[in-house]
Amino acid sequence: PISHPQLSTGKPEDLCEQPLQELYMSLLGAIAYLAHTRVDILVFVSALQRHTSKPTVLHVKKLNKLLAWTQKNPKKLAYKKIGNSSTYAEKGYITHLKAISDAAYKKETEDGYSLRGAVFVRSVGPLTDNSTTQTGLGHLIDYICRSQRHVTRSTFAAELLSAGDTADQAILIAQMLQELANGPEEATIARDKRTRG
Repeated sequence: PISHPQLSTGKPEDLCEQPLQELYMSLLGAIAYLAHTRVDILVFVSALQRHTSKPTVLHVKKLNKLLAWTQKNPKKLAYKKIGNSSTYAEKGYITHLKAISDAAYKKETEDGYSLRGAVFVRSVGPLTDNSTTQTGLGHLIDYICRSQRHVTRSTFAAELLSAGDTADQAILIAQMLQELANGPEEATIARDKRTRG
């Protein structure tokens, strides 16, 4: 964690001195590198990265808190064998892609920021399975955590635009999974699947 005299003497809204800002950027870069395997911290990393040019004492304290939580809760990305495909077929289970989307909107003092996020998971089981249960097994294929591509002025707009962007990405991933399973397809066949299902 970052240790600097300004953290104990400064007010939360005080801008960081140059040495503290450099420490902030260095630690934030190290934690951001964890994003390859720690999808659970992406939203916090993204929020802290917005303040790299002018971090405050509060941002440094939040970064230290994120580091402590990450170290206390070690996790790793692991891909387990899903099982015998014939066993799943007998139960009527199919391999399918789950796309889970979320967005957040916050009106800040000068700028309105809207973040979007999504995870794309290859799952085996009934399509009706609840995506939030911890018993389901799935392979994380892709994820997104970034600012909205469009201007938003409400939570509803942020959620709607995020869902649309997630669906667009899910169509591309579904096409890739289809071609991995069945071989390459001509562009006209892929286009027909998109328009007709």
